[in-house]
Amino acid sequence: MKNRKVKGFILLEACVGFTIACLGVLLLGITIKQNRQTEKQIEKRVDKAYAEYIFRHSDKKTLLVHDHVYHKK
Repeated sequence: MKNRKVKGFILLEACVGFTIACLGVLLLGITIKQNRQTEKQIEKRVDKAYAEYIFRHSDKKTLLVHDHVYHKK
């Protein structure tokens, strides 16, 4: 009877460990995805600011920055 309880406890412990590991991988994936989205947003803001700076200091009408065309307002 005691051996059976030990096996049940080990199985339960393994299930809990596996669940925790899966949650860790899931959270890591979500974090990486969020970081990429944030990085893209920051890059867009920086590119827009760069284009506005170039427009203010030159007579260009259009500017291509990272595959996006900006037009002078």
